[in-house]
Amino acid sequence: MAATVAVLLVAACSSRGDTPRLDQAYVDDVIDASSRALSAPQFRDHPTSTVATPMPVVDGPEVQSTTTTDPARAVEVELLDLTNADRAVVGARSLTRDADLDDYARAHAATMMAQGSISHSRIETLLGAWWFVGENVGTGPAALAIQGAYRASPGHFRNLTHEDFTTIGVGVVLDAAGRIWTVQIFAA
Repeated sequence: MAATVAVLLVAACSSRGDTPRLDQAYVDDVIDASSRALSAPQFRDHPTSTVATPMPVVDGPEVQSTTTTDPARAVEVELLDLTNADRAVVGARSLTRDADLDDYARAHAATMMAQGSISHSRIETLLGAWWFVGENVGTGPAALAIQGAYRASPGHFRNLTHEDFTTIGVGVVLDAAGRIWTVQIFAA
């Protein structure tokens, strides 16, 4: 089974009164799957591009158990550990979890699962409390498969390892078949 992922970064500095904006460097890495079946995701071009490049899809082993008894929370912990391990490789400090961002991420993961497709939330609504936010969304059979797809995509990897991010919210829901639907919210 394959993992499908999408990335979004919104940056704003509320102290200067800037308005939220999409960082155009990330547009090539966004999967516009909100109206498409997961088996046939569509890729959006950068405004100056002529050809979109699909992101690699990665298979992986099943989710390993952790100390929590809730399988979705165990996957959240695994994704956080994998993210912090990726950050350590590039010399970025570990991210700390924020309960409000976790709740936000879980709510959007549930929405994606109910819709049967991945899509981005309106993370710009988080600005004010945070000056810089980013979002990775994905679905797949295992945390390692999803993380592998994030690693293989320049935009996802930028979110995972961006030196300005200090905080993360991780949300996971599992559908009846055990497929993982996840949202990672990065903030500073």
